[in-house]
Amino acid sequence: MKKSLILAALVLISAGCMAQKNPLVKKAKSLINSETPDFGAARAAIAEALEQEPTAETYYWAGMIGYQEVTRQNYNQLMGQAADVAVTGAAASESYEYWLKADELAQVPVLNKKGEEVPTDPKMRAKLAKMMLEYYKNQELVKYGVHLNESRDFLGAFKAFKMHIDIPELPMMQNEKLRKRCRVIPYISSINTTPVFSLSRRRCMTKLSLSSSNSKTVTMRLFPRTSSSTRSM
Repeated sequence: MKKSLILAALVLISAGCMAQKNPLVKKAKSLINSETPDFGAARAAIAEALEQEPTAETYYWAGMIGYQEVTRQNYNQLMGQAADVAVTGAAASESYEYWLKADELAQVPVLNKKGEEVPTDPKMRAKLAKMMLEYYKNQELVKYGVHLNESRDFLGAFKAFKMHIDIPELPMMQNEKLRKRCRVIPYISSINTTPVFSLSRRRCMTKLSLSSSNSKTVTMRLFPRTSSSTRSM
């Protein structure tokens, strides 16, 4: 077992160093941090980097592309420009998924010099938690869910709302200080889905109820694979 952990440590440490030196990761970082960021080109570069080296660090920077795009959209709004909620929400959702993978890989156990099991990247979780908390406080995924609901993409709205609700329960958020900070800014406290049969449509649907912190409940009806879904508020 120890030999396996030592071998894993050598492989993962080496991969981590390669990710930091990978020219594609470096290129993506440069593209998103420039005065005129090119998020499309950055995504293309990081996609290739992920094929070569799917490490925690590479996934972290893959998520940072969406994070920087969210930051840019929010800055534009502060400057009086119209923010694109669809772009902001999609970017937040994308980075969320990449960071979950980064956290998973960063927590793979390896042996340190003392022969003790430690996470591959013990500093990664703190970095990710900080940005997830920011998304939670700013309600980026809630705003995206509202947008998708208004666009009649009810399943997409459900996914966005659920991602928001799940943030305080993520492994990276299991720190009492972080959990306290999440509890003081709840927006949607629960999601309940109920199978219902629609006589008018002669098919099953799902009634989605979102309970918010102000005790209001929003109910949406989700019809799978249909473009003419209806919703009730």
